[in-house]
Amino acid sequence: MDLVIQDRHGGYKPGDMHKTDLNPEHLRGGQDLDSRYVLSCRVRTGRSIRGFCLPPLCTRGERRALEKLFIGALDTLTGDLQGKYYALKNMTEQEQQELINDHFLFDKPVSPLLVASGMARDWPDGRGIW
Repeated sequence: MDLVIQDRHGGYKPGDMHKTDLNPEHLRGGQDLDSRYVLSCRVRTGRSIRGFCLPPLCTRGERRALEKLFIGALDTLTGDLQGKYYALKNMTEQEQQELINDHFLFDKPVSPLLVASGMARDWPDGRGIW
């Protein structure tokens, strides 16, 4: 797969390391967005955490351990990043639907592909929204 990855990602070689830069001052673009058309934005993240399987193979115990790890990390955020974590398993169907309608939560995993792949295993256990 190395050649495929190298071609797809512009020369990224097996020995290369992912460059992480979390400094918002280094972001480019987006300053000239017309507020008549851009009302809000959403940021999605993906994760790969050493010692944990990716979602299709993640067990209920691993998912709960990851949730606990995320809550601990998110609780350290301050200022504009400070918030509260809401576990999906503690929400009513109505609360979940409101979050979906307001575009804060993606729709529930009803696709047979998500269910069969294991991505939706134990839904909504070990999942939440910040």
